[in-house]
Amino acid sequence: MRIGIYRRDAFGHGVSAAAKDALDTAVTLCEALGHNVVECQGPAVDARETSRAFFALTGVALGGLFDQLSGMMGAAFEEKLFEPYTV
Repeated sequence: MRIGIYRRDAFGHGVSAAAKDALDTAVTLCEALGHNVVECQGPAVDARETSRAFFALTGVALGGLFDQLSGMMGAAFEEKLFEPYTV
């Protein structure tokens, strides 16, 4: 199997040392199992716009979820008990 990897995020930033080490370990394992690992460029996207859209949509979805939970839980519902983007 041919496996493509890239070492930069969508914003063009490099990865942390820990992530690099983990990726290198995974590459070594995949190659040892007979796979062909090749470095490539990540997908060409507008990272800032994609990020903005993701958080806007997530906010809308969480708002709807909170409305639904509030309706089901009544007075027991407390929005402050939820961590953002981990629901």
